Amino acid sequence: MFHILQQSRSPVPLTYLEQKRLEAQRQYKEEQAYIAAHKDEFERLLEEDRQAMAREMSGNLWGALDAMTGNKKAESAQVAAKADGEGKKVPVQ
Repeated sequence: MFHILQQSRSPVPLTYLEQKRLEAQRQYKEEQAYIAAHKDEFERLLEEDRQAMAREMSGNLWGALDAMTGNKKAESAQVAAKADGEGKKVPVQ
């Protein structure tokens, strides 16, 4: 900070690089203040994302691989297994 004050008192104008550095430092400080002010919201969003990923990953590995490769029989079996776990009856096609 002393360096910045020293430059501002100088009759020599700041170079382009020095101006951009000061601008980047200001922007960084603003971003950090925004993050600190909205920390609770960011933590809530991260937790929601973690829970959504956990729900998506609740199936087994083979079911996920079959779904990625487009194996329709495996997908319908996976839906039936999920519904059976919830106590619902779903006909398999």
